[in-house]
Amino acid sequence: MKARRTERDILGPLREVRDPGKRSRKAAWPPVPDLFDVITYFRARGDSYALISSIGFWVGEERTKALSARGLKLWYEGELDRRSAAKAAIR
Repeated sequence: MKARRTERDILGPLREVRDPGKRSRKAAWPPVPDLFDVITYFRARGDSYALISSIGFWVGEERTKALSARGLKLWYEGELDRRSAAKAAIR
């Protein structure tokens, strides 16, 4: 049974019906960072893949299986290669 997304989803801001004439003083939710950027941040700090994977990252829609340290390293290096190739193609 697939869970239905609701308006109270944890990863997204709550949607409210607002009067267009009124301005809210609340700040907008910050954007969710890309997984690649998060891993790059932790690697720049010197953290190991084992430590980073203990946070519990997953790729895709299946949230029941977290990435292992080896899986996270393989995914990150593959993504790094893909992004490098894309940048080289633009030049």
